[in-house]
Amino acid sequence: MHIDVLAIERELPDTERSQRAYGIAMVEAFALPLPDGTQGRCWIPTAEAMAIEAFGRAWVAQALRVHAARVGAQSLTAELRSHSGCRLAAADLGPPRLVDRRAEDEHAEVEEAA
Repeated sequence: MHIDVLAIERELPDTERSQRAYGIAMVEAFALPLPDGTQGRCWIPTAEAMAIEAFGRAWVAQALRVHAARVGAQSLTAELRSHSGCRLAAADLGPPRLVDRRAEDEHAEVEEAA
């Protein structure tokens, strides 16, 4: 299954729909075209997404590719097409690398002063 990064669309936050569809109030949800011309959905809890340093469409596309390799293209398509969509997890691409942004800010200040 070909996954076009640029065709993945981030959906607007909707806590009511998220709670109904996914059982979690805050999720990052994405829509993407399926091979048959219909649209599929995938999602990840916002709390998990915030722990991923480079979270965005490219991460979602790669997580979907990894998931497809694990379960097969047909199973992935069925999950994307299902009412609840395909649930992605931060662990799909290995453990997230947590970054202490304060340390980066302090480093930048030191470089500017030099």
